[in-house]
Amino acid sequence: MVEHLLMPAAIRRGEDNSDLTELYDKLLDQWSTEMEHVVNLVGGSDSREKYGSQPGPRFTPVSAGRQRQAVRFLAGNAFQTPRYLLDPAVFRRMEANGALRRVGSAQSRVLNYLLDSDRLDRLADYEAVPRGVPLYPLGEMLGDVRRSVWAELAASRVYIDPFRRFIQRSYLAQADAKLNPAPAVIISSGPVRARARSSYGPNNDVRALMRGELLALDASISAALGRTSDRTTRLHLLDSREEIRRILDPDR
Repeated sequence: MVEHLLMPAAIRRGEDNSDLTELYDKLLDQWSTEMEHVVNLVGGSDSREKYGSQPGPRFTPVSAGRQRQAVRFLAGNAFQTPRYLLDPAVFRRMEANGALRRVGSAQSRVLNYLLDSDRLDRLADYEAVPRGVPLYPLGEMLGDVRRSVWAELAASRVYIDPFRRFIQRSYLAQADAKLNPAPAVIISSGPVRARARSSYGPNNDVRALMRGELLALDASISAALGRTSDRTTRLHLLDSREEIRRILDPDR
């Protein structure tokens, strides 16, 4: 599909493949952008300007049903490998390798946007201030994302391909960033000092819920190890369990 769209537009007699590379990168950027439009429904709100004595709220959270549909769409279209973007004829004209890095990075960009700290904070805030309408709880959303990114763990025979391993490692990196944020550097007239930084105060449930997701994931990986005969998949799962342990207890 990609070959029929890009090759006729980009390949010209006597010219190199720079136009093809540029067009493909723009295609991936547009793909990510379109997926991010769907992400915006999660933790999003509809707004209507209000003035003076006009009744009604200015901001109304997107309905729980639309938010759940958005996460299901992302599970099937962003986190599952977009095979229609993987055309060997295109990739082998651009470079000797790089398909995994290009497509995997585009998928990870969408996942990172979905797990953005401000988005998670909004979902937590919607729960804290009831509005008399059904909610999409933060804990449910995080569970839906975990199960979609690690869907292979529920299969009777577990096999995880390279693209899915890429996004699963991105998931763990996001969990690490939430639970073990980088220290803030304090610059003063004296020596530069580092202080632990966290965007999650004592009244925010994100940290606790993310820890719970990692514990649930570790249990699912443990159960799945006996159902895989693929060596790379098994080593990936063992490595993931070790990474989970490090995230949960970085000082061990």
